[in-house]
Amino acid sequence: MEQKSLPNRRAKSVCAVAAKRCLPNGLLRALLTLLLLAAVTGLRAQSVLWMSGYPSFSVSTASVITDEVDLNLHFQIIASPLSNGKLQLELPDGIEIGNIVRNGGDAVTLNLDGLEFPVSNSLEIPVSGIAINREIHLQAKVRAIDCSQTGTKTITAKILSNGTVIPLNGYPGVFSKSASLTVLIPNIMATVDNANPPTLSNMASSHTYQVTLSVSNNVAVKELKLELLKQKYTTLSNFQFGGAPVPIEAITFMDSVVILELTPDIFVQPMTDALSKQFSFTAQSSIGGSLSITGKSVYPLAGNCDEGIIDELFKVNLSYPVTTGTGALTSN
Repeated sequence: MEQKSLPNRRAKSVCAVAAKRCLPNGLLRALLTLLLLAAVTGLRAQSVLWMSGYPSFSVSTASVITDEVDLNLHFQIIASPLSNGKLQLELPDGIEIGNIVRNGGDAVTLNLDGLEFPVSNSLEIPVSGIAINREIHLQAKVRAIDCSQTGTKTITAKILSNGTVIPLNGYPGVFSKSASLTVLIPNIMATVDNANPPTLSNMASSHTYQVTLSVSNNVAVKELKLELLKQKYTTLSNFQFGGAPVPIEAITFMDSVVILELTPDIFVQPMTDALSKQFSFTAQSSIGGSLSITGKSVYPLAGNCDEGIIDELFKVNLSYPVTTGTGALTSN
């Protein structure tokens, strides 16, 4: 007896639900392939991959005015090249960028035409010639320029293509990456050996004070102004800093104060938490009695800090015998 094949009721039912007809197998496979490609393309859309730890500053803290630190920007462009590409840096108040350059990595062209450095506002720099999936290294020179703007300062970086900010790779809703720097005014301190010497024997005698200058809050000091306040009868001389004489052109003499402008050339090496500086001077008076000399620091030498940050560092005494018939001065 001839066996008759039974109809595929399941297939017929599915076809009936799907618009009364079945798609040919080839067309169905093509449609699924297109959907898969669309999904993969979505995952590989143009994006920026910031290298681990970047952007980052070369140091975590910096002195206001005098320190220039590096902001390093390492990234890759994923999936497709930039079109009319730009690097955008958003700067906080009190921060300026002195320049930006390629610093290793793969090829990139920076178009700096029309930019006048230093820049203290947010800026966009046209970039071109970036191959996809290749690591780009850029470096910006950053400086804090205002003593009233200290604390944590954050710079935000974005990459644009055709005027649109592209997302971070793997984070489609995130469009920027930031780096932070702590800006501080140096905490300068001083200790003096033998700040209160015995009364000197006669007016021809003098005393040399040895002062150790240091900084305590993890920032470098590369320049400093010292003001030595005195009575007009007191003569100060023989100034030494870091084991070398202070150049005469760096010293201003007045009746009641001597000012020393210690430039980076005089410092040679910055003063840090780990490296103090030795300063010495000699004092002599033309009148008997008890006198004093007060040392103050003024930081920085110049810049947007009004007249500088002034701190009293030390006070030393100078005593001579009082001779009958001669003038005498007593100072507290």
